[in-house]
Amino acid sequence: MFSNKRLKTIYLSVLLLVTIGIGFAIVYANYFQTKELPLTRVQIQAPRTGNSPSAALPPTVRPRGDRRQLEPVPVGPLPVEDMTQRMIDWADQHEQTVLYNDAFVAGIGFYARSSFLEDTITITASPRGVSDGVFIENDPLLIEANVSDSVFLPRSNALKVAGFYEPSERISFLSYRDFLYPLKMASSCDGTFFIEPREVDSFVALFDNSGYDVLSVIDPEPMKNFSWRQLFTETSLVLRSILVAIFGLLLCLVYLTLISFQDLYHVFHVHRRVGLSRRRFATHILMQTIVMLIATVALLIPILKGTFKSLYAADRLSVIGITALISLPVILVANTVGVLLTFKRTKELVN
Repeated sequence: MFSNKRLKTIYLSVLLLVTIGIGFAIVYANYFQTKELPLTRVQIQAPRTGNSPSAALPPTVRPRGDRRQLEPVPVGPLPVEDMTQRMIDWADQHEQTVLYNDAFVAGIGFYARSSFLEDTITITASPRGVSDGVFIENDPLLIEANVSDSVFLPRSNALKVAGFYEPSERISFLSYRDFLYPLKMASSCDGTFFIEPREVDSFVALFDNSGYDVLSVIDPEPMKNFSWRQLFTETSLVLRSILVAIFGLLLCLVYLTLISFQDLYHVFHVHRRVGLSRRRFATHILMQTIVMLIATVALLIPILKGTFKSLYAADRLSVIGITALISLPVILVANTVGVLLTFKRTKELVN
């Protein structure tokens, strides 16, 4: 049905569409899915080694015998222990719950002084005030492999098990993490903190002059209605970069589609002489588009299911729908332009 060159075009187009779909999945998981999350999200980044506030300061030089007191020199980001204690004190003061999602840890850090977790997930014991025990997801395989005598990971960390919980769709990021651990055990402050949508300013103020950068603060209420302005101005730099990359990939898809008609022109010109109609040629292009979309969906479903575990089945269908909704018009417009240019070059375009 298709020549080798056309098959290569389809193959490359499918790769571009799958990549676009993965990009939309990242944006969906971090923006659209957050609309249903009843928490404010605060994304924090710590300066990397060599980039702390004091790293670029020259050594202090003063004349010998000068005993004037030197001004305090910034010493970089606050130690993790001090920052977590700040957050614990803040949660105690405002009766708040703090959840911490570190991309490099299999669990979620928590400190609870409100009933949010008890009201949101099914949990066997109250997490309020717990600072020396972990809550394990109620998964028999996980418990059998990692829990012994009420101790989690007995051969390494040996953490006391304080209780068990069932994940909830209201906190989607719990669905791909295995346990809740006390916030004071966090080894970093890089990542995303989730708090109840009150006293947000005072929480953000904890990081002021502490050497940490607040990348974004997203409240649940404004996120209920889609806003392009929010998507491009109030999300993190990473998400905005992904959106720009998706736009670039769509342009690549248009270019690939149009350039493929350079070869199709010769094919159409030859076949036209033996009776190939314009309608049949356009039908051939439409069949190619359908094959591309079917192959894209067939690849995206297992990729999204295996990689984006926080996305439920309905979310994955939404991502595929968004990918098709954005990409299909682009492909159809590019193919229409290519077909019309081909007809024009062969002097078959009807005036």
